[in-house]
Amino acid sequence: MNHFRLIFTLLVSLLSFYSYSQTVFRGVVLEEGSKKPIVAKVGVSGQGAGVTSGTNGRFLYRKYDQVVSPESELVISAKGYESVSISGDDLRNLYNITSTIYLKPGVSKDVKSLNEAKDVAVFWDVSASAKSQNSNKAIDFVNSYLATLSSPVVRFVAFNDKVVLDKKITAGADGTFALSEIIKNIKYTGATDYSLIDGSNTDVAIVVSDGEQSFGNIELPRTSRLYTVNTVAIANHENMMADASFYNGSYIPLFSTNPDKAIARINAGGVFKKADFSKAQATVKGIVSSTNGPIQGAAVSLRGTLNEYLTKADGTFNIPAVEGDVLQIRYLGMYPKDVLVTKDPVIQVEMIPQADMLDEVLLTGNAKSKEKKVDAGSGVAKTKESVGYAVNTITAENIRPSATFLGDAIRGNFAGVQVLGPPGSEKFLIRGGNMSINNELPPLWVIDGAPFSGVPYYLDPQNIKSITILKSAIATVRYGTIASGGAFLVKTKAANPDAVRGKGNVDQALVKGNDYSETLADMVVETSPYITALDKESTVAAKYKKYQALSKNFKNSVSFYADNAEYFQKIAPAKAELIRLQLAEVAGENVKALRILSYLYEAAGSYKRNAQVSERIVALAPREAQSYRDLALAYTLSGDYNKALELYINMLGERILGVDFSEIEGPLGNELRHLVALHKDKIEFNRLPNEWLTNDLEMDIRLVINWSEQDAPFIFQFVNPKKKFYTWDHTLFDNKERLLKERKMGFQFEEFVIDDAKAGEWIVNVQYLGEEATFAIPPYLKYTVYRNYGTSKETKEVKVVKLFEQKDKVSLGRINL
Repeated sequence: MNHFRLIFTLLVSLLSFYSYSQTVFRGVVLEEGSKKPIVAKVGVSGQGAGVTSGTNGRFLYRKYDQVVSPESELVISAKGYESVSISGDDLRNLYNITSTIYLKPGVSKDVKSLNEAKDVAVFWDVSASAKSQNSNKAIDFVNSYLATLSSPVVRFVAFNDKVVLDKKITAGADGTFALSEIIKNIKYTGATDYSLIDGSNTDVAIVVSDGEQSFGNIELPRTSRLYTVNTVAIANHENMMADASFYNGSYIPLFSTNPDKAIARINAGGVFKKADFSKAQATVKGIVSSTNGPIQGAAVSLRGTLNEYLTKADGTFNIPAVEGDVLQIRYLGMYPKDVLVTKDPVIQVEMIPQADMLDEVLLTGNAKSKEKKVDAGSGVAKTKESVGYAVNTITAENIRPSATFLGDAIRGNFAGVQVLGPPGSEKFLIRGGNMSINNELPPLWVIDGAPFSGVPYYLDPQNIKSITILKSAIATVRYGTIASGGAFLVKTKAANPDAVRGKGNVDQALVKGNDYSETLADMVVETSPYITALDKESTVAAKYKKYQALSKNFKNSVSFYADNAEYFQKIAPAKAELIRLQLAEVAGENVKALRILSYLYEAAGSYKRNAQVSERIVALAPREAQSYRDLALAYTLSGDYNKALELYINMLGERILGVDFSEIEGPLGNELRHLVALHKDKIEFNRLPNEWLTNDLEMDIRLVINWSEQDAPFIFQFVNPKKKFYTWDHTLFDNKERLLKERKMGFQFEEFVIDDAKAGEWIVNVQYLGEEATFAIPPYLKYTVYRNYGTSKETKEVKVVKLFEQKDKVSLGRINL
């Protein structure tokens, strides 16, 4: 089936199953009788904290990755009102329909008053990041609160990425609980998994943490109260406040108050608000702009940390920092900039477009003029003003009908170009590229994106769509020294720039005469000094001890943790898992670091953790299409097939509000059909049309690449068994429109399919074209090769590649058909 027809059919089919989608509920909560709006809590059992309606009573509940079963229950509750619950098919029928829900005034039956609480659970975060907590202050609060209760049953749980201790505790003769004795021998290590907070039979839950959860979310019964307790100024205050608020409790910021005052406030029915602690954490404000105005989406990070924030629509940002810190600002097409934090109330950052610093800059006046389009070699027309380097272009209309030889198409059409010699064996020279007195270097020829060192005399001038010459060395830097004589970029009328996408098209793209004659080294895997240090140790225990000692100096280096995780994966997988957990804790809310972590988990076959990291990314980057696609794939790998189905239906049905999936519909369709082909008996297949339940998905090779840094510049190249090659560019120079779409829609992966091709060896090459210092976190690549995709014989190979080290073109892998 044709790719576009396939997607269209899928979308129509999914819309016909509209009532079965299960993740979006909207409505208004009103008081019965008076019909005045109510601020109420809305949540679904088994899905963690829900949402609170606004002062107008309206709510919007969205959890696109969750599945509603017949046992699920939507509960709407408010203080002073009887709760309402909706379950089973009634709940499914509410999908995305604005509902009016009436609550009767009365006594709320689901939340006990403070002095009635009997079952109390204390959850103590002992992850690495919680080590800085003031334990004594937190213990004083817990004991002060428990003292207000009559003979409570208290359960104490110490947790990080696992439950470290779980026991019932009793008060001593003085009426206090000896918590300091219980926790004094517990080591603070690992990551934080909030899904371990199990308060299923709890009246009150107290969570002592900094709020920096790596995995999972707090989930309590609606009958519970939650108090989140924190003693340090640098913490995730917003998350802790939101969780406590939903579960009828309060966030207790003990760094800005004391236990006695906190107890007095909650006993009086009060809660702590943002104003109670917002001044405790120093922040810096700034504005990022260019000559064209404010820049939205620029990445602002604090050097030495993984704290990264994006600028708003007006270019402003707010980041935790103090005087003397250094901020790193990065944005697509702009030169990176480092700024020292001073006493200035607002930091003004003006970024410089990369084109403004090139050797040859095209100057344009302020007067309006008709745009003149040129072909900059990417197959996409651009205005001269937007190219950023010296070019000269002719199109088919400039080539005379009588032109027979290549020289006929060029001679007289370009200033500064000489065509010497008889027709059919001309010599071409580009002034500014190779026409010096002592040196006549030949120009490089790039035909439909494929570079040639010789002159393509075989080209028919009447089949040429456009010719562009590049005189600047900076404009041709991506081609290396072979382009020091300048370059001719030729686009033919028969070229198919989109040939890489879709079943079987990669092979078709490689039969255009682009011969491959390179002999490349295999992928670079540089041995870091810290890995060399590990190699000197003779035992696994000694190696891990050395790693722990070295980690003190590389706390915020993603590469350090990634290198060590891969090193130990080969000799001691359990140690590698500990290292990945440490990266999860260090990464915090940095989506780029978390994406690299997810690559590591998938490559190691740790699919449940991969799904948890992917869930975290969705929570942090809910406007990026990539987040949902990666989570759907992670659910498939972890065996959560119905959750994966739910996401694919929502993505392809265009039901995730504010997110555009149009550019990745093809790969999404393939992955949904793959889910059906291999796991039909494990999904609610009745949600799909019959044509999607047939196993017609078979691909010899499906290759997918993901990259952690959206703007990373690189080249990906295929060489077929006939030694013909096709190059796919991910650069601002050659593929600006594509990179802008990626930034706008939030995706950073590509799919390539090789099918019905002749047997032989395919070579996959890669080259990184950027500088390591350009990005706060050096970019990684995840390279996945599926053989016999969609069949029972399917195999998968995953590689995590340090993209930033591949500065020379290298062979990433070889695939034999």
